Amino acid sequence: MRDNRLLAEVQNLDTLQEVLRWSFSREPRAEFADVVAQDEFHHDVIVRIEESDFAVFETT
Repeated sequence: MRDNRLLAEVQNLDTLQEVLRWSFSREPRAEFADVVAQDEFHHDVIVRIEESDFAVFETT
């Protein structure tokens, strides 16, 4: 059930600003773990939500 709750939290985040606001609203806060450049225009932002739960957001 926890996985469904986390999926519901992240699936409607459309911008990095929304991800940032969401991460600061959690207790404990989600942590921006890394940014991986795919090419000059695309980056993947990796966010640690909980101890072993991560979300990856694609940005352009």
